[in-house]
Amino acid sequence: MQDLLRAAAIPLQQWVELGAAIYVCGSLRGMADGVTAVLNAVLGEEQLNDLASQGRYRWDVY
Repeated sequence: MQDLLRAAAIPLQQWVELGAAIYVCGSLRGMADGVTAVLNAVLGEEQLNDLASQGRYRWDVY
């Protein structure tokens, strides 16, 4: 999953600017940390925090 996000960095940034929400669901071990690392690299920690405070970045990991 994280490799696909990295490859789609520009469209991901555009979708977020247009109001997209990001939902991370799945395994806490490996996947969630990898996805978070890519999102931090592509969008930046500040933007992720802003999205979370708006309810547009949510986790459901186990």
